[in-house]
Amino acid sequence: MKNFKFVTLLVFISFILLFSSCDNKKNVVVAALNKGTSNYQAGSAIVKELKKDLNIDFKFDSTASGSLGNIELLMENKADFAIVQNTLDYNDLDYTKEDLNRQIKTVVPLYTQNLFIIYNKDLEHENIVELFKGKKIGLGPKGGGTAWFVEALLGYYGLNEGDYTPVYTKFNDNIVGENIDISCSVTSYNNPRIVEMMRNPELKIFSLGDPENVAIGGSSVNGINLRNNTLFPFIIPKDTYVNTPKQPILTISTFGVLVCRADLDEDLIYDMVEAIVVNKSLIVNENPIFNIIHEDFNHSTLRFPLHSGVNMYLDRSKPSFLVEYAEVIALIITLLVILTGGLRSLNNWSKLKKKDRIDLYYQQIIDLDEEIKISNTSDQLEKLVSKIFKIRDDAFQNLIDEKLIADESFNIFLRIQEDSLKRIYRKQQELDN
Repeated sequence: MKNFKFVTLLVFISFILLFSSCDNKKNVVVAALNKGTSNYQAGSAIVKELKKDLNIDFKFDSTASGSLGNIELLMENKADFAIVQNTLDYNDLDYTKEDLNRQIKTVVPLYTQNLFIIYNKDLEHENIVELFKGKKIGLGPKGGGTAWFVEALLGYYGLNEGDYTPVYTKFNDNIVGENIDISCSVTSYNNPRIVEMMRNPELKIFSLGDPENVAIGGSSVNGINLRNNTLFPFIIPKDTYVNTPKQPILTISTFGVLVCRADLDEDLIYDMVEAIVVNKSLIVNENPIFNIIHEDFNHSTLRFPLHSGVNMYLDRSKPSFLVEYAEVIALIITLLVILTGGLRSLNNWSKLKKKDRIDLYYQQIIDLDEEIKISNTSDQLEKLVSKIFKIRDDAFQNLIDEKLIADESFNIFLRIQEDSLKRIYRKQQELDN
């Protein structure tokens, strides 16, 4: 029996040494614009949580003036990750569609970027054309996402070049004032610059139509959405900014998406997605804009295809270490028992004991299913996720301690707990929606 335990210990030590030898700290660069943008806010919050879970040294590159510049940093291998607007137009980049899709992949949508059209309430207008015609329009940096987003949108409404005067500035300087009649921004709802402008009682947010028409598909925003599925209607609720707006505002939104170079390691991307999803509640505490994060996002609305590491996570194709080597471990244990001889009856008794133990884990997961049915808040569901992980960790520990067998019964347990996690994640998505 001492030989049995000694050899088993050697097997596990060998595996640990094998994997720890590759555990060198990674350095990655994230292209996330400057501190005056929601893009940078998002990157900072995500990195803060990932640093706790992953052995990675993150660095920011804020040299680009917008999403197009961030894409160029990826294409030139000057950055590993970037946060970009999902509305990117291939025609605005000096690369072919094929090259972009081959070299850049999506990791996960992070938050919504909303169009804000802010103007002085004294500007007389009946519609967006009258509001913009002849005005000085703040668009942020010339190469930024807001500029081409707004110019394309105004073209949809029939406003052409020359009908208004574009004013290109740094992000933080894009505010209504002497040089800007109307400030346009595609950013998060809680961007400090937007919040600051909304504290001015002389300024208002323009609505693209009646919010009630969105539900029946009758607004102009619905028409824009038909032309471009990376865009979708968004309603800014009444009094979002203390006492303004006075009525709900209809605008248009897209996603701020984390993308990466296609050649990054699958396991790295798998671990990043897992860390982001598992730590969603902590990330949302850092900034509520991240409440859209979930694993069942609509892949068809993304500008770039998913990284293979993301597909691995979504399909749960990457097994844990013990599950991946369960058959090898079981074979080693079986051979050792045969070699020691005379332990058949003891082995049969041990199997019965282990069978009884795995049944206990079955029951624990089944009991949690009843709690899932009656849970109706994100906090309750997060606690259930923690319980399931604890049950799974206990089972793995018993496997290591030879109190369980890595057989079909154990695989059934893994499938049961995985199904429970999926039900929780689906319910979380329903609550988020």
